[in-house]
Amino acid sequence: MAPESLEPRSNTTGSRRVAARLLLAMLLVATSTVLAADYVMQRGDTLWKLAEQHYGDPQYWRALKSYNGIADVYSIPVGTPINFPDKSVLDQVNGILDNGSMSQTDKENAIAGLGGSRGSGPATTPNAGLGRPIYYHALGGLGQRTAPSL
Repeated sequence: MAPESLEPRSNTTGSRRVAARLLLAMLLVATSTVLAADYVMQRGDTLWKLAEQHYGDPQYWRALKSYNGIADVYSIPVGTPINFPDKSVLDQVNGILDNGSMSQTDKENAIAGLGGSRGSGPATTPNAGLGRPIYYHALGGLGQRTAPSL
């Protein structure tokens, strides 16, 4: 058997192991965030439709938007995690949103205190996943078409 060399070995193997472990840890954190969600947005989903399916009332879309920290319902990426709190929590969220004496920051903090995410933007028409507006017509029709070009 030949004696081992007394020269120090290259530490590239150790560096690769550390990098691989770090990458694995980052992937696990990212995956756990998505897996912790009750639902993940799919193509064509809208918060209106999800609120109607989950709560039986599409009017909960605005509270669902704020609870999940969604800033723009027109551009919710496919794969965005969505959590569905109890209906009573969304009633509290609606109360917070309707409180005219609170600043937007105070509203976000209060909603976060209920378990929601921060970063909610102003309320807009509930359309998500399609990347284009849905126009609500006065005669009761719901039309999905692109905005007219100017």
